[in-house]
Amino acid sequence: MAATIIDMTQQVIQDLFDYQEGKLINKTTRSNRSLAGAVAGCVNSQGYIAVRVAGRLYRAHRMIWIMHNGSIKDGMLIDHIDGDRTNNKIENLRLVTDQENMYNRKNVDGYTYSKKIKRYVAEIWNSGKRHYLGCFKTETEARNAYVSAKEKMHIIGGKPCLAYFVVRTGLIPQAVTQSKRGSTLMALVL
Repeated sequence: MAATIIDMTQQVIQDLFDYQEGKLINKTTRSNRSLAGAVAGCVNSQGYIAVRVAGRLYRAHRMIWIMHNGSIKDGMLIDHIDGDRTNNKIENLRLVTDQENMYNRKNVDGYTYSKKIKRYVAEIWNSGKRHYLGCFKTETEARNAYVSAKEKMHIIGGKPCLAYFVVRTGLIPQAVTQSKRGSTLMALVL
């Protein structure tokens, strides 16, 4: 049996669910698995909370955004600021472009070690272009160059997008210093 496609408008979502601390709560019993008063949804294979409505799965973070802000414009995505796909608190969600969403990619350190030149090479991607940041003797210097560039280039809503990088690496920006060449470096603490 094919799933019924429902246009998930703000009104439809508000009729079906209440919102509490990042969770959708069923207003009515829709099936033996969707009981009134119970938290709706479960974690899917991509790590997002998915909610079944009329036989079709919808991502909870998108439904929560629509519930609070109305429709999502074409070409826009909903980003989890802290990188936790299950943290659907409205204050942790933001509307972003595909490019801005890429700023939170996992497994990106911004530098690699080159055996050939025995140095750490730092680079950053922005707007589909790779920007070379330099070669460095130490991993810390390469990381600092990447974080400094990220702070300048990966901007969402007028703010640097460092949150996920800081959470993932455990590095916390401590102070901004000037290098001999006049470029700004971010000192990091472990």
